[in-house]
Amino acid sequence: MSKGEDTKNLILAYAKTEFMEKGYKDASVRNVAKSMGLTTGAIFRYYSDKEAIFCALVEDAAELLYGTYRETQNDFRFISPEEKTGIIQADRPIYLMRMLDLIYEHFDSFKLIICHSEGTRYEKYIDRLVEIASDNTLMFIETLRKDGYKVKTIPANLTHIIYSANFTAIFEVVVHDMPKEEAVEYVTSLFEFFNSGWKTLLLK
Repeated sequence: MSKGEDTKNLILAYAKTEFMEKGYKDASVRNVAKSMGLTTGAIFRYYSDKEAIFCALVEDAAELLYGTYRETQNDFRFISPEEKTGIIQADRPIYLMRMLDLIYEHFDSFKLIICHSEGTRYEKYIDRLVEIASDNTLMFIETLRKDGYKVKTIPANLTHIIYSANFTAIFEVVVHDMPKEEAVEYVTSLFEFFNSGWKTLLLK
């Protein structure tokens, strides 16, 4: 590894501590530089600004989870209603467990995103996931209706609110530093709760 790469990694390590302790808005590149015995100008040779440093810490994990969830939902769109029902009724849906795996594989990144990202483009990260889920659920409802299932009409705003609550609840495992084994049971219970609610809302 080159000296430049070593320096970049050190900057990220010190910056992560600064962001974790103070949050993005109150974190200071000057403090990071001081801790490293560098000038702020030396840091800005590697990263254009404070947000670029933050993004370097979280971007890979954030986009991996987003992409994985989007692909899962796109695949879900093209299977039969019977298959969808089977997935929905599973005890521990594979897509949720995969999301949980990714969260715990990159726990510090998601801690920064969920708890310390105010003022960055990642402060609305949950909304990106909600948008995918809401759009696919509305399409799923239309598919069920076309296939002869009797389902209620759900307002788009209500769908958005439900998924906002759902994803916010899922990421509470990060907020509270929950051990993964406990998080699996927690997220499974959340799924059962929200799934029961969807059945009540949809079925005539």
